Amino acid sequence: MGKVLSKESRWNFRRDFILSEVLRAIMDVEVFIFPERQEYMNGKRNTWVVILSIVGMVLVWGPVAAPLLFGVISLVQGDGFRVDYLMPAELGLFAFAGGFILLAASLITKACRAWVAGSLAAALIFVVGGQVVAYLSGLATGTVEPEETYWWWVVIGSLAGYALALVAIGFGGVCLLKRKRS
Repeated sequence: MGKVLSKESRWNFRRDFILSEVLRAIMDVEVFIFPERQEYMNGKRNTWVVILSIVGMVLVWGPVAAPLLFGVISLVQGDGFRVDYLMPAELGLFAFAGGFILLAASLITKACRAWVAGSLAAALIFVVGGQVVAYLSGLATGTVEPEETYWWWVVIGSLAGYALALVAIGFGGVCLLKRKRS
């Protein structure tokens, strides 16, 4: 006779089944997250986690590394070290896409979930909060000059917090790769 599952086990089975169906629809690849099929999944799941982690880290760290790379290029050309501090926010769609990819990988492995989700939430709060402050203070519309108000520093601080949150999301991807190998 078959084994009777507890209510919690049935819920976990349903949750894992729904998540695998969503991932299969998104990636058009069969991904199983059933604990009963662990021996079958190890090769496939680990390969996808590595791929998702690497793609996510490239998309997250790209907007952070690009201004520094361009600053070094301008330094080599003799124009001095100039950094576009708005570039991480301008490339935010790539960063958030990478963050959500890393979040999916962390949900698959059930590792580093809090780190990736918390960093992603912090990045979202910093970038949206900075835009709201810029709009409400008049900096975004140009009615107030940056020298006239201290809100300018709040907006710049939110951009710095956003960039640091992106770095933290990227380290979440490193955590996923390390957990996969151990």
